[in-house]
Amino acid sequence: MKKTLLVLAMVLLVACFSVFAFAACNNTDNNTITMYTEAGFAPYEWMSSNGKITGVDVAIMSQVAENLGMKLNIKDVEFDSIPLMVKNGQANSVGAAGMTISDSRKESVDFSNVYAKSKIVIVSKESYSSLFDLEGKKVAVQLGTSGDSIMTDVKGEGYKYVVENPDGTTENKLAKISVNLRQLNDYSVCKTMLEEGTVDAIVMDKIPAEALFMNSDTFKINIIEEVVEEDFGIAIKKGDTKMMEAVNEVINLWLANGDMDKYTEYYIDLYLYEQGAIEKPVAPEGLKLSWNC
Repeated sequence: MKKTLLVLAMVLLVACFSVFAFAACNNTDNNTITMYTEAGFAPYEWMSSNGKITGVDVAIMSQVAENLGMKLNIKDVEFDSIPLMVKNGQANSVGAAGMTISDSRKESVDFSNVYAKSKIVIVSKESYSSLFDLEGKKVAVQLGTSGDSIMTDVKGEGYKYVVENPDGTTENKLAKISVNLRQLNDYSVCKTMLEEGTVDAIVMDKIPAEALFMNSDTFKINIIEEVVEEDFGIAIKKGDTKMMEAVNEVINLWLANGDMDKYTEYYIDLYLYEQGAIEKPVAPEGLKLSWNC
Protein backbone atom coordinates (compact mmCIF):
# COMPACT_ATOMS: atom_id res chain seq x y z
CA MET A 1 0.00 0.00 0.00
CA LYS A 2 2.78 2.40 0.99
CA LYS A 3 4.67 1.50 -2.18
CA THR A 4 1.56 2.20 -4.26
CA LEU A 5 1.06 5.58 -2.59
CA LEU A 6 4.72 6.43 -3.13
CA VAL A 7 4.50 5.59 -6.82
CA LEU A 8 1.30 7.62 -7.12
CA ALA A 9 2.93 10.59 -5.42
CA MET A 10 5.92 10.40 -7.76
CA VAL A 11 3.64 10.26 -10.80
CA LEU A 12 1.72 13.31 -9.58
CA LEU A 13 4.98 15.15 -8.91
CA VAL A 14 6.26 14.43 -12.42
CA ALA A 15 2.93 15.50 -13.89
CA CYS A 16 2.97 18.76 -11.95
CA PHE A 17 6.55 19.44 -13.00
CA SER A 18 5.69 18.73 -16.64
CA VAL A 19 2.75 21.13 -16.53
CA PHE A 20 4.95 23.77 -14.92
CA ALA A 21 7.69 23.25 -17.50
CA PHE A 22 5.19 23.44 -20.34
CA ALA A 23 3.74 26.65 -18.94
CA ALA A 24 7.22 28.14 -18.55
CA CYS A 25 8.12 27.22 -22.13
CA ASN A 26 4.98 28.88 -23.42
CA ASN A 27 5.29 31.95 -21.25
CA THR A 28 4.54 35.09 -23.23
CA ASP A 29 4.82 37.73 -20.51
CA ASN A 30 6.52 41.07 -21.03
CA ASN A 31 9.84 39.59 -19.90
CA THR A 32 9.91 36.96 -22.64
CA ILE A 33 11.15 37.20 -26.22
CA THR A 34 9.15 34.94 -28.54
CA MET A 35 11.33 33.76 -31.40
CA TYR A 36 9.49 32.25 -34.37
CA THR A 37 11.61 29.96 -36.53
CA GLU A 38 11.49 26.87 -38.74
CA ALA A 39 13.90 24.27 -37.38
CA GLY A 40 15.09 22.77 -40.65
CA PHE A 41 17.64 25.28 -41.89
CA ALA A 42 21.06 24.31 -40.55
CA PRO A 43 23.35 25.94 -39.57
CA TYR A 44 20.93 28.75 -38.69
CA GLU A 45 18.41 26.55 -36.86
CA TRP A 46 17.70 22.85 -36.57
CA MET A 47 16.46 20.37 -33.97
CA SER A 48 19.62 19.20 -32.26
CA SER A 49 20.20 15.66 -31.04
CA ASN A 50 19.58 16.92 -27.48
CA GLY A 51 15.99 17.78 -28.41
CA LYS A 52 16.52 21.54 -28.46
CA ILE A 53 16.51 23.92 -31.40
CA THR A 54 20.01 25.24 -31.95
CA GLY A 55 21.97 27.27 -34.51
CA VAL A 56 23.25 30.72 -35.40
CA ASP A 57 19.87 32.45 -35.08
CA VAL A 58 19.31 30.88 -31.67
CA ALA A 59 22.74 32.07 -30.55
CA ILE A 60 22.00 35.63 -31.68
CA MET A 61 18.65 35.79 -29.91
CA SER A 62 20.05 34.05 -26.80
CA GLN A 63 22.62 36.82 -26.50
CA VAL A 64 19.94 39.47 -27.09
CA ALA A 65 17.78 37.94 -24.35
CA GLU A 66 20.70 37.84 -21.94
CA ASN A 67 21.63 41.46 -22.66
CA LEU A 68 18.03 42.55 -21.98
CA GLY A 69 17.64 40.35 -18.90
CA MET A 70 14.80 38.47 -20.58
CA LYS A 71 13.81 34.85 -21.26
CA LEU A 72 13.74 33.36 -24.75
CA ASN A 73 10.83 31.20 -25.91
CA ILE A 74 11.38 29.48 -29.28
CA LYS A 75 8.43 28.43 -31.42
CA ASP A 76 8.95 26.09 -34.37
CA VAL A 77 6.43 27.00 -37.10
CA GLU A 78 6.07 26.83 -40.87
CA PHE A 79 8.53 29.19 -42.52
CA ASP A 80 6.10 31.12 -44.70
CA SER A 81 3.93 31.99 -41.66
CA ILE A 82 6.70 33.72 -39.69
CA PRO A 83 6.28 37.37 -40.85
CA LEU A 84 2.56 37.37 -40.02
CA MET A 85 3.17 35.64 -36.68
CA VAL A 86 5.65 38.36 -35.74
CA LYS A 87 3.22 41.04 -36.92
CA ASN A 88 0.24 39.61 -35.04
CA GLY A 89 2.11 38.21 -32.03
CA GLN A 90 2.49 39.78 -28.61
CA ALA A 91 5.17 42.29 -27.68
CA ASN A 92 8.80 41.17 -28.08
CA SER A 93 8.07 38.84 -31.01
CA VAL A 94 10.83 38.25 -33.57
CA GLY A 95 11.38 36.01 -36.58
CA ALA A 96 14.86 34.47 -36.71
CA ALA A 97 15.00 31.87 -39.45
CA GLY A 98 17.71 32.68 -41.99
CA MET A 99 15.16 35.02 -43.53
CA THR A 100 15.93 37.06 -46.64
CA ILE A 101 15.09 40.76 -46.35
CA SER A 102 12.49 41.57 -49.01
CA ASP A 103 10.07 44.37 -49.82
CA SER A 104 7.08 42.05 -49.50
CA ARG A 105 8.09 40.98 -45.99
CA LYS A 106 8.75 44.60 -45.00
CA GLU A 107 5.02 45.18 -45.39
CA SER A 108 4.51 43.05 -42.26
CA VAL A 109 7.71 43.48 -40.22
CA ASP A 110 10.83 45.57 -39.77
CA PHE A 111 14.26 44.00 -40.30
CA SER A 112 17.49 44.19 -38.35
CA ASN A 113 20.83 44.97 -39.92
CA VAL A 114 22.13 42.32 -42.31
CA TYR A 115 23.96 39.54 -40.44
CA ALA A 116 24.64 37.13 -43.32
CA LYS A 117 24.64 37.10 -47.10
CA SER A 118 23.28 34.24 -49.11
CA LYS A 119 23.60 32.95 -52.65
CA ILE A 120 20.92 30.77 -54.19
CA VAL A 121 22.04 27.43 -55.59
CA ILE A 122 20.82 24.42 -57.53
CA VAL A 123 21.48 21.04 -55.91
CA SER A 124 21.37 18.19 -58.42
CA LYS A 125 23.21 15.18 -59.78
CA GLU A 126 23.88 17.28 -62.87
CA SER A 127 25.97 20.47 -63.09
CA TYR A 128 23.02 22.83 -63.39
CA SER A 129 24.04 26.47 -62.86
CA SER A 130 21.34 28.40 -64.73
CA LEU A 131 17.60 28.71 -64.29
CA PHE A 132 17.30 27.70 -67.94
CA ASP A 133 18.94 24.34 -67.10
CA LEU A 134 15.78 23.49 -65.14
CA GLU A 135 13.51 23.56 -68.20
CA GLY A 136 11.09 20.62 -67.94
CA LYS A 137 12.63 19.40 -64.68
CA LYS A 138 10.99 18.48 -61.36
CA VAL A 139 12.27 21.02 -58.82
CA ALA A 140 11.76 21.07 -55.04
CA VAL A 141 11.74 24.24 -52.92
CA GLN A 142 10.86 25.07 -49.34
CA LEU A 143 7.60 26.98 -49.18
CA GLY A 144 8.05 30.70 -48.51
CA THR A 145 11.81 30.80 -49.16
CA SER A 146 13.72 32.80 -51.76
CA GLY A 147 14.03 29.63 -53.83
CA ASP A 148 10.26 29.29 -53.79
CA SER A 149 9.78 32.92 -54.83
CA ILE A 150 12.31 32.65 -57.67
CA MET A 151 10.92 29.42 -59.08
CA THR A 152 7.32 30.65 -58.77
CA ASP A 153 8.31 33.65 -60.90
CA VAL A 154 10.21 31.45 -63.36
CA LYS A 155 7.18 29.26 -64.09
CA GLY A 156 4.78 32.22 -64.00
CA GLU A 157 5.41 35.67 -65.48
CA GLY A 158 9.16 35.16 -65.48
CA TYR A 159 12.08 35.98 -63.18
CA LYS A 160 13.67 39.36 -63.91
CA TYR A 161 17.44 39.59 -63.82
CA VAL A 162 20.17 41.90 -65.08
CA VAL A 163 23.08 41.01 -67.36
CA GLU A 164 26.24 43.12 -67.54
CA ASN A 165 27.58 43.42 -71.09
CA PRO A 166 31.32 43.49 -71.98
CA ASP A 167 31.13 47.25 -72.61
CA GLY A 168 29.89 47.87 -69.05
CA THR A 169 26.26 48.48 -69.96
CA THR A 170 23.48 46.42 -68.40
CA GLU A 171 20.52 44.68 -69.96
CA ASN A 172 17.26 43.52 -68.35
CA LYS A 173 16.39 39.88 -69.04
CA LEU A 174 13.56 37.50 -68.21
CA ALA A 175 13.89 33.82 -67.26
CA LYS A 176 10.64 32.06 -68.04
CA ILE A 177 10.52 28.29 -68.41
CA SER A 178 8.25 25.30 -67.92
CA VAL A 179 9.05 23.51 -64.66
CA ASN A 180 7.30 21.00 -62.38
CA LEU A 181 7.55 22.79 -59.03
CA ARG A 182 7.19 20.95 -55.71
CA GLN A 183 6.67 23.37 -52.79
CA LEU A 184 7.40 21.59 -49.51
CA ASN A 185 7.37 22.60 -45.85
CA ASP A 186 11.00 21.82 -45.00
CA TYR A 187 14.34 21.04 -46.60
CA SER A 188 14.61 17.57 -45.08
CA VAL A 189 11.68 16.48 -47.27
CA CYS A 190 13.29 18.17 -50.30
CA LYS A 191 16.52 16.28 -49.61
CA THR A 192 14.74 12.94 -49.28
CA MET A 193 12.87 13.46 -52.54
CA LEU A 194 16.10 14.35 -54.35
CA GLU A 195 17.86 11.28 -52.98
CA GLU A 196 14.94 9.06 -54.00
CA GLY A 197 14.85 10.57 -57.49
CA THR A 198 11.34 11.98 -57.06
CA VAL A 199 12.69 15.41 -58.05
CA ASP A 200 15.62 16.40 -60.27
CA ALA A 201 16.87 19.38 -58.28
CA ILE A 202 16.46 21.60 -55.22
CA VAL A 203 16.71 25.40 -55.37
CA MET A 204 17.84 26.71 -51.98
CA ASP A 205 20.29 28.88 -50.02
CA LYS A 206 23.99 28.04 -50.36
CA ILE A 207 25.11 27.61 -46.73
CA PRO A 208 22.29 25.23 -45.70
CA ALA A 209 22.85 23.33 -48.95
CA GLU A 210 26.51 22.86 -48.05
CA ALA A 211 25.52 21.62 -44.59
CA LEU A 212 22.96 19.16 -45.98
CA PHE A 213 25.12 17.80 -48.81
CA MET A 214 28.66 18.36 -47.50
CA ASN A 215 29.66 14.70 -47.66
CA SER A 216 27.76 13.78 -50.80
CA ASP A 217 29.68 12.55 -53.83
CA THR A 218 26.43 12.24 -55.76
CA PHE A 219 25.01 15.75 -55.72
CA LYS A 220 26.56 18.98 -57.00
CA ILE A 221 25.94 22.47 -55.60
CA ASN A 222 26.11 25.31 -58.13
CA ILE A 223 25.35 29.00 -57.68
CA ILE A 224 22.57 30.18 -60.01
CA GLU A 225 24.02 32.60 -62.58
CA GLU A 226 20.94 34.81 -62.88
CA VAL A 227 20.29 35.39 -59.15
CA VAL A 228 22.02 38.10 -57.12
CA GLU A 229 23.27 37.70 -53.56
CA GLU A 230 20.62 38.15 -50.86
CA ASP A 231 20.71 39.51 -47.30
CA PHE A 232 19.55 37.79 -44.09
CA GLY A 233 17.98 39.79 -41.26
CA ILE A 234 15.99 39.25 -38.07
CA ALA A 235 12.29 40.11 -38.47
CA ILE A 236 11.06 42.44 -35.71
CA LYS A 237 7.60 43.73 -34.89
CA LYS A 238 7.07 47.11 -36.56
CA GLY A 239 7.93 50.03 -34.32
CA ASP A 240 9.72 47.97 -31.64
CA THR A 241 12.78 50.21 -31.39
CA LYS A 242 14.01 48.63 -28.15
CA MET A 243 14.21 45.17 -29.73
CA MET A 244 15.68 46.58 -32.94
CA GLU A 245 18.49 48.31 -31.04
CA ALA A 246 19.21 45.21 -28.93
CA VAL A 247 19.36 42.87 -31.94
CA ASN A 248 21.51 45.26 -33.99
CA GLU A 249 23.90 45.69 -31.06
CA VAL A 250 24.65 41.95 -31.05
CA ILE A 251 24.82 41.69 -34.84
CA ASN A 252 27.12 44.70 -35.21
CA LEU A 253 29.47 43.46 -32.48
CA TRP A 254 29.70 39.91 -33.84
CA LEU A 255 30.34 41.13 -37.38
CA ALA A 256 33.03 43.55 -36.17
CA ASN A 257 34.94 41.10 -33.97
CA GLY A 258 34.62 38.07 -36.24
CA ASP A 259 32.33 36.09 -33.94
CA MET A 260 29.59 35.79 -36.58
CA ASP A 261 31.86 33.84 -38.93
CA LYS A 262 33.32 31.83 -36.04
CA TYR A 263 29.90 30.84 -34.69
CA THR A 264 28.56 30.02 -38.16
CA GLU A 265 31.50 27.69 -38.81
CA TYR A 266 30.94 26.06 -35.41
CA TYR A 267 27.27 25.37 -36.11
CA ILE A 268 28.08 23.93 -39.53
CA ASP A 269 30.53 21.57 -37.84
CA LEU A 270 28.06 20.75 -35.04
CA TYR A 271 25.40 19.84 -37.59
CA LEU A 272 27.88 17.64 -39.50
CA TYR A 273 28.91 15.99 -36.21
CA GLU A 274 25.29 15.15 -35.45
CA GLN A 275 25.06 13.54 -38.90
CA GLY A 276 28.06 11.36 -38.00
CA ALA A 277 30.31 13.04 -40.56
CA ILE A 278 33.06 14.56 -38.38
CA GLU A 279 34.40 14.63 -34.83
CA LYS A 280 32.58 16.74 -32.26
CA PRO A 281 33.66 20.41 -32.55
CA VAL A 282 34.68 22.51 -29.58
CA ALA A 283 32.27 25.35 -28.82
CA PRO A 284 33.94 28.75 -29.30
CA GLU A 285 34.77 30.65 -26.14
CA GLY A 286 32.14 33.26 -25.35
CA LEU A 287 29.27 31.51 -27.13
CA LYS A 288 26.27 31.81 -24.82
CA LEU A 289 23.20 29.62 -25.12
CA SER A 290 20.74 30.79 -22.50
CA TRP A 291 17.36 30.13 -24.07
CA ASN A 292 14.77 28.55 -21.81
CA CYS A 293 12.82 26.23 -24.08
